[in-house]
Amino acid sequence: MKKRTGIVLLLLSLLAGAYLLARSEASVRYEDCVVDDESFEAVTAGRTEKEDLIRQIIFEEERLFYDSVNRIYYYSLIDGDVRADNPHVRVESEEHVKIVFRNRQISEETIRSNHTIEFLVYSDRYYCKSSLKCTTLPLMNISCAGPINEEADEYVDMKLELFDNRKSTASRLTVSEGRIRVRGSSTRHFPKKGYRLSLTADSPGGNERANHISLLGMRQDDDWILYAAYNDQEKIRNVFCCNLWEYTCAEDNRDQVNTGMEYRYTELFLNGEYWGLYALGYPIDEKQLGLGGDPAETALYQKVNWADESWPAFAFGDEDIFQGYKLKSGPGKTEQSLIDDMDWLLLTEYYYRLAQNNGNTAELYKGIDLDNAVDCYLFINLIQGVDNTNEGTIKNMYLLLNKEEGGIRMLYAPWDMDYALGNTWVPEWEENRTAPYGMTADVNVWMKKGYLNQLMATRDQELWQFIFEKYKSLRADGWSEAKINLLLDEYEQDIYGSGAYLREMDRWPEGTYGDPAEGMSRFRAYVADRLQFMDRCFEQYEADVESFEYWEDAFQVTPQVATFRDLRLYLRALPYLEGRALIKIDDPNLWRDPEYEALFRALGLEDAGGSAAAVIYDCAGGAVIDGFSEESSAEQLLSGLSDSPDGLAGWREAGVKIFLFSADGSECMDAAAWRFDLDESSGSPKVLLRECIRPAGEEGAQPPS
Repeated sequence: MKKRTGIVLLLLSLLAGAYLLARSEASVRYEDCVVDDESFEAVTAGRTEKEDLIRQIIFEEERLFYDSVNRIYYYSLIDGDVRADNPHVRVESEEHVKIVFRNRQISEETIRSNHTIEFLVYSDRYYCKSSLKCTTLPLMNISCAGPINEEADEYVDMKLELFDNRKSTASRLTVSEGRIRVRGSSTRHFPKKGYRLSLTADSPGGNERANHISLLGMRQDDDWILYAAYNDQEKIRNVFCCNLWEYTCAEDNRDQVNTGMEYRYTELFLNGEYWGLYALGYPIDEKQLGLGGDPAETALYQKVNWADESWPAFAFGDEDIFQGYKLKSGPGKTEQSLIDDMDWLLLTEYYYRLAQNNGNTAELYKGIDLDNAVDCYLFINLIQGVDNTNEGTIKNMYLLLNKEEGGIRMLYAPWDMDYALGNTWVPEWEENRTAPYGMTADVNVWMKKGYLNQLMATRDQELWQFIFEKYKSLRADGWSEAKINLLLDEYEQDIYGSGAYLREMDRWPEGTYGDPAEGMSRFRAYVADRLQFMDRCFEQYEADVESFEYWEDAFQVTPQVATFRDLRLYLRALPYLEGRALIKIDDPNLWRDPEYEALFRALGLEDAGGSAAAVIYDCAGGAVIDGFSEESSAEQLLSGLSDSPDGLAGWREAGVKIFLFSADGSECMDAAAWRFDLDESSGSPKVLLRECIRPAGEEGAQPPS
């Protein structure tokens, strides 16, 4: 019985296939279907309109994408195909049908001007009117299983279809299951959203797995970004800047690790509706950087706000952001509850070494990959990355830290460069938070903090010569006018030549735009002016390095306030450091707090029965050297502390790090030298610790032997 049923089903499927095949009309050339206005209108005479007459429109055996809301089909021309402007056309329908196009050939002008081509599909009794738009960009449709939450980072199941029109692609249509969510911080509040995609597939056993595939010729990955460019008048800056770094600097480091990302333009449909021009790219992540080992040896962090990175305050917020940083490697990158104090150990030690070695050229060189650091320094200034550095502090930067013999080496990986090359941020939402060309091409935007900048402050002549030669090398190759213009030619064709810019204006009229007739001309001129200004600057700097915009305060390292949890982290880092620490308890009441009591006893402190206590701690050996139970003994050691400008060198020479626990500021020798934050809930002072600085050469302030 089962066998007979199977045979019947097979016959029925074959008959259905034959029926559909009969209703799929033979293909004809596009130009043979073009008619004048009179002939076009005559088709409708004596026929009834039927909206569902068309099942599929097929050009060159590829199904056209369809905007079902506006009833417009989209044809993506194959790059380099000489037949692309006169494709074979076929219609699938339940009836025997023909197709005619109203008086319009497919041409560069038709595409660039975003002309809508009307067409009719008709049978003996019925007709259906629809429209066609042509583009030179790839097309992507995402069909979601439900609504996308625009306020939260919640993924929704989806199916992705990507039509790749590149000449060299092995497969035109890529299909994948996956998930989608809104991405971005302030940009998520724009009407047009950016998206994060996570592609999935079923394994042979039926389990879901990550689907690592190549899209538009980029690397194989399961994690992708759709960048919206809503507030960029030319829709170019982030794509141009990210790709320029990728093509010229990303692998310029000792290990040739790729520190960049890449974008390629596409047009997006969301749930069958045209959604606009997007750039498809992939995030910078631990896969491309080769991470996965001991987090105490190698880790990836992301700088996400303007917290001063010269010496981060070790304070954790609700999201465990380490004063402006997010962890981007290990289990904690996706699950906050899995973040451990040890995940921050490498970053703690890195900035500790920066503070300890201010002015020590040999040690500072160990903290950077020189090629990468100088590339980033020059690049951020070239693009005027005002959202990547501000008053010297960095933001929108990935930091890859690798522990090596004698130090920790860091690689910069810049990202998110939409506020660049003339565009600046403004607070007004009605202006899309953007001032187009609010900055002129003669404004430099320098990174002023970190290891490289402290090296620059030493006036190391070899370093400055290296910087000058690096700039000349970049200008002669990847940053030359010829190569820059080749990139801009490609992007101008993608954005304007495809007609996508005009479609973007129609779809998102409140976005930021320039004059579409000008294309990329103003941006090209700005980039050229920027390069010429930098050339003049570096000619002047090389002739007289002292003429460089130099700020002494850009190289200062300031100890910060921190909390109990941070001291625990710091002390876990002590075996990796050098020297000794004096830890003093000014508030005996802290012994009543179980967590503090456990910490103090672990450090070898004994309850002094109501008086303050202090201990000298051997950082390298992890052991107590000497303890003080009498407050006067600790005060003798602390009496000379102050924050004089000359204090850092003497404190470092003494090799003693001094921490103070206090419930208020009453025990401070110099109230102006201490900073106390108020607890937001109670308004009372928090229990704080402070790393203090002892002036050089002051008598009575030497550490005990």
